[in-house]
Amino acid sequence: MTTPRRIIEAPGMRIQFLIEGHETNDSISIFRCDFEAGARGPMPHSHDRFDNTVYGVSGTVTEVVDEVPHRLGPGDVLHVPRGVVHRTVIKEAATVLAISTPGLFGYAYLVEMADALNAAGDGPPDRELLNAIQKRNGITPAPASNTHIQVEHPSPSEESAGDARHFAEPSTTPSAEQERETP
Repeated sequence: MTTPRRIIEAPGMRIQFLIEGHETNDSISIFRCDFEAGARGPMPHSHDRFDNTVYGVSGTVTEVVDEVPHRLGPGDVLHVPRGVVHRTVIKEAATVLAISTPGLFGYAYLVEMADALNAAGDGPPDRELLNAIQKRNGITPAPASNTHIQVEHPSPSEESAGDARHFAEPSTTPSAEQERETP
């Protein structure tokens, strides 16, 4: 029997856990994230205690990992090891699955973040509050002064080293600033 899954609503996105860590003895958690076109993606951050793998379901997002953009479309997969700074840029409506191993990325964290983002309304979010929520949950925000990079979605016919379907590795380049970001 399938258990009904709770929906988390935040500005420009809708999140639904498919498998929560407590259901797998914390070995894995999986959630679906539906983004609206132009939604604000997470601020640059890294996960201290778990790896993150993102699978493209529909539309296209760009995962910027250690300042390298990776286009992620339907059927593409990108693994981001723990400790590696990354963020998501959303220019069109898209859906991804996020898989964390071990399954420590949880429902309560995303509800707390969504509540903080929703409380901001159309104004800027309270970054100190968002950073505190992240830190309590084993997520390290990247310094805001080093987090901007322009990202354009290449056409599907373009081939680039930044395409998804591979493992992201840490680089020695400094982090870059994001054009539109939300923790």
